[in-house]
This record gives sequence, structure tokens and C-alpha cells, in this order.
Amino acid sequence: MLEQTIHLLADDASLSGIHAAAQIWKYQEEWISWDRQENLLFLNYEGSRDYYLADGTVMHVQPGDLLLMPTGCSYRTYSASPEGSKGYSVLFNARNRAGEEICLDTHPRLAGRDHNGFYEEKMRQLVEWYLQGGFSTLRAKSLLYEILYAISTDLSLIQDNPKKRSLIQAVRYMENNLQKTCSIEQLAEICFMSRSTFHRLFQQEFGDSPLNYHMTMRIKKSQELLQSGLYTVEKVAEIMGFCDTGYFSRMFHKITGQYAGKCRPALRRPPTSDEP
Repeated sequence: MLEQTIHLLADDASLSGIHAAAQIWKYQEEWISWDRQENLLFLNYEGSRDYYLADGTVMHVQPGDLLLMPTGCSYRTYSASPEGSKGYSVLFNARNRAGEEICLDTHPRLAGRDHNGFYEEKMRQLVEWYLQGGFSTLRAKSLLYEILYAISTDLSLIQDNPKKRSLIQAVRYMENNLQKTCSIEQLAEICFMSRSTFHRLFQQEFGDSPLNYHMTMRIKKSQELLQSGLYTVEKVAEIMGFCDTGYFSRMFHKITGQYAGKCRPALRRPPTSDEP
């Protein structure tokens, strides 16, 4: 699942080596990439393209398709439209806390479909800010984080799955309401379904009940807050809308396998007057 690879970026990942460009190709103009050294996000917004991958498969890319081409992949690509094709590309490297390269995937894939123009607008802005240089480069970098977040949360590829498409509003509501509980009735109403139908479809498509799915989201966010070292267990429970710290701790251990109190990093004691 693509969202699982993008979630690797949520663990204090750093993005570097960012380069962005607007690109125009003539009909059948070829581009070859062997053993790519950076990750590439490419939005094809006009015309069509064909990608011939190293394993022999072919990707037919249409307007609005957003591609993720990870490091290490090889391919040939042509503009397949007589009028040519246009797109926005962003190169970047991703590294974890230890400075090690994060492998987002093992082969090129479709990362999203731009049904409402969101990705085209964001990619256009990113290219403009990158080309301005200076402090605008920071704005371009922040926008790349925003695009990657959108890939993992908007789940635009669900548009191809009628069942998941009918549930996406509930998933988005859960994402935006991590600090409070949700009821099955409330989520079902958002999706214009009966309680039983919503629960059954959600279980089938996501492999978990809606309430368990939302609780897991809340606990993972709580884990991030605890790992920052800025909050106590009691404060995180309060922030995340748990009225009972004991209940929060039990759910935390059940979902993460860790004890909430041990999740916080050890704080270094301040030096005494005898220490340098």
C-alpha cells in the first residue's frame, strides 16, 4: 500500500536535495532514467505518456496522474500524445533521524489522481517558489511535505474503488478529529448510510471496525506527542481527549505494545556546578 510507504516520512524524516521544474515534451520525445538517485514526484497535467519499466511492464499515464518514481528505479518514457505532454516534477531525497536514506518503494507507481485540480495547483506553486530561490525555497519545501501528506491522507486512488470511495468522508472526518471520540451513527450519517451498512463496509474495506480504526489513529498521534518529550502521560491524555488517564494508558499498551510512561525519552539532568 502506498500510504504505508509514505508513513515512513512521518517519523521525523528530513527532505533534502529538492529540485523542481515545469517540463514540456514533444511527441515521442524520449527520457531515460537508470538507477535513479533521487525520489521523483511527477504530475502529468496535459497529454499522455508511456513509461516502460525495467521489469517489462508499461504504465500508461493520463492527465491528472501523479507518479512516485523512487530511488533506484530505471525506466524509459515517451510522450504518447501527438500534441506532446506537459508536467511538473519534483526531485528530493528523504532520510531518517540517523541520516539513512528512506526507501519509499521498490518500483514506480501511481501515487494519486488529480480529480479536483489540487495536485496541479500545489505542484505549480512549488515550482514557482523553488525557482524564486532564497527564502522561497523553504516555502517550496513545506509544500512538498503538504503534497506528501495529501497523498497519504486524501487517498485519491480510492476513487477507483466504489466501496472505499463511499467511505472516504468518514476517514477524513476521523483524521481531522483525533482529539475526540466518534460514534458509528455520526460516521454513518456522514457517508449517507445506515449504521449496519456503514459498519459492514468499513470492516470489509479497512480490516477493522470504524471505532478501532479511529482509536488507533488517536493512539499513534499520542505516541508522537510522548516521544517528543514535551508532555507527560497525563497531559497527552488530556490533549487527545481522554478523560481517564488509566483508560488511555490501557489503550496505549494494547495498540502499541508499549507502556505510555516508558515511551517518553529520558531527560538529561542539568549539569551541576562541578560539571563543565
